[in-house]
Amino acid sequence: MSVPEKKIRAIAWDLDGTLVYFNIDFIQARKNVIEVFTENGVDPSGLSIQKPIIENVNIGKEKLKELKISEKKEKKILKKVEKSIIKLEAQAAENARIVDGIKEILEFCHQKQLRQVIYTLNTNLIAKNTLKKVKILKYFDFIVGRDDLSNPKPHKDHLIYICNKLNLSNKELLIIGDNSRDIEGANNMGAPSIGILTIRYSEKGLKGANFIIEQNKIAQDLKKAIKTFL
Repeated sequence: MSVPEKKIRAIAWDLDGTLVYFNIDFIQARKNVIEVFTENGVDPSGLSIQKPIIENVNIGKEKLKELKISEKKEKKILKKVEKSIIKLEAQAAENARIVDGIKEILEFCHQKQLRQVIYTLNTNLIAKNTLKKVKILKYFDFIVGRDDLSNPKPHKDHLIYICNKLNLSNKELLIIGDNSRDIEGANNMGAPSIGILTIRYSEKGLKGANFIIEQNKIAQDLKKAIKTFL
């Protein structure tokens, strides 16, 4: 835990696991990605259902380049990969549930006049539909999904994009997320962060966060942590 250097003016929220329970079938999504790549001549070595979707996609992209196929064909294959992921994400969005205590926190941040944005590896449209489903879309100024930029989290470009759009310094943007990529992105940017500890990821993956809050204690602990940055 460290003391914030500067007061924040905005919060970048992760979506799945932080604001909502998304319930996507990650194993099936990974299988679908691998299947599309292998059906199109990609060597499956290195691809695995044990690896995150984005890691499998990045490995697949590199292997496509090794095949030296046309740019047009490469784009067509990657579009099929994306479509296979979006199909499952859309299904998950329909069944999304809000995390207990989050709406109260969002309202508190709104009353404190903090700008709030979505920082997600979901697509912009899926994120928007999910927020509509759980009735919290009104709290957010905008969404930055994986389809809105070339280098999504944990690359610092994701947060640089948000800072530029809000005209903020890195110290004025607080990142809140449950995934190691959320906190790694904040660390890469030099921004303050709060890690949300869930059963899906270990505390080790949230290393570098200013605070770590257990998901089942959000209602009583997250507001206190945010207040330390104001």
